[in-house]
Amino acid sequence: MQRFPHFIVIFVCLFLPLLAENPTTEELSTINTVTQILKAKEPWPGYQISSTPTIITFKNGHVFALGLNSPNSHWKTLSEGVQFSDHDEWGATSTPMQANFIIENKKSFVFQLDHSVDDTIEKPFMVLVHERFHQFQFGAFALMKGRSSSGYRDHMNAENLVLMQIEEKLLLDYLKIGSKEILRDFVAVNQTRRQMIDMQSSQHEIEQQMMEGLADYVSIKIFDETPIFKGFDGKQQLINTLEKYASHPDITQRAMKWRHYGVGATLGYVLDDLNIPDWKEKVQRYSQSQEEQLEIALPMTDQEIATRVEQVKSAYNYEDLKVRTTSIINAYKRFLDDVMRDYTDQPGVEVSVGRIRSTGQSGGGFSKRLIYMANGTVLALEDDSFASSSDQAWHLRLDKVPFALKGKGGEITFKVEEELSLFIDGQTYKAKELAQISTQKRFNSISWKGQKTAFGCEMRSGKLWTDNGCIRIEFD
Repeated sequence: MQRFPHFIVIFVCLFLPLLAENPTTEELSTINTVTQILKAKEPWPGYQISSTPTIITFKNGHVFALGLNSPNSHWKTLSEGVQFSDHDEWGATSTPMQANFIIENKKSFVFQLDHSVDDTIEKPFMVLVHERFHQFQFGAFALMKGRSSSGYRDHMNAENLVLMQIEEKLLLDYLKIGSKEILRDFVAVNQTRRQMIDMQSSQHEIEQQMMEGLADYVSIKIFDETPIFKGFDGKQQLINTLEKYASHPDITQRAMKWRHYGVGATLGYVLDDLNIPDWKEKVQRYSQSQEEQLEIALPMTDQEIATRVEQVKSAYNYEDLKVRTTSIINAYKRFLDDVMRDYTDQPGVEVSVGRIRSTGQSGGGFSKRLIYMANGTVLALEDDSFASSSDQAWHLRLDKVPFALKGKGGEITFKVEEELSLFIDGQTYKAKELAQISTQKRFNSISWKGQKTAFGCEMRSGKLWTDNGCIRIEFD
């Protein structure tokens, strides 16, 4: 048997461990903050942010585990409950977030925590808390087990959008002044507006404000109640959030999506201010929204509501707002017509890829613009993103795809080049050929790598079929 010289053995034993990377000072500071968050006072009854292990990753491949307490030799223990690895043995760094990532046979919450140059010091940690609360909501909120919105229909209703803007201004004034009369004005305008919009639109708003708004509420409240960041002021954070969205020119998109974060969170603070008993339990167990509970707390007659609405319209320049809003809606309609025409004219074969429903899915990336559609789907322009299943069996990459339509069920639709080769159970097919025939194929594996798209799924049964020239891929 060949023997290695003694100096080689000595080098391997003594010096190779020194080549391993250590955590950076910035990473250790970040992990210290996360540790404080995991020990913070819980802002929601029954919610425990530390109930599952938290895996924090960085773009350089460093991985930290909090609460995992693994005996695996890949981990270096830094302190009680905190472990570190300078290389990713588990695939945790492949996604910016995964709510149910299996690591060391434990379900864990994975989150990438590199700071952006545009971030305030607390922003990435607020996002962490926001997303972690969603994991709790999906398991505990009655809303997730019952009714569900199928979209928003009043994003081009000028009257709706004008009163929506006035609501935002009223909430801002309340946060700055704290008058209960301003809250009564808000309730009057809100009740009037919701009566004039479609029931589906009203339900969509309620659900968004309960889910996204309360996740923002928790992400702000936790730092109010536990002073992790010096000088942190939750109400000032809400003011900044509302002002940011209220000044955004894309008002149709605000109506469907973005305003509900700030409005829903602010209404949570309002219910706290009014000392409404058990309001959180009523949201969680009975799906009684923040708006509904505020209406009950501040009852008014129909006449008082009508009088207040007229006074508010005068005070907040209703007529001028309506002129400007109508102009924005007309411009948006023209823009949307142009986008859909460009998508139709784009060369290539349309492909729709479904997800594996038995596993979780996560992803990340960027788009030039996201357009929220009335039916609940999202159209991404210049989409540069990736997605994968929690077991890594299913993975999709889009490289600045001009148009990607993302459905509520997780399906993603886009165009590929006509000569793209699809590999299905060892056989090769051209996209153009498949699209031109009416076909159905069962498969166990499917993949391709094109100019702007790449997809693969191994050992998962599914069906490929064509529908009006669109290749549809669905999984059992």
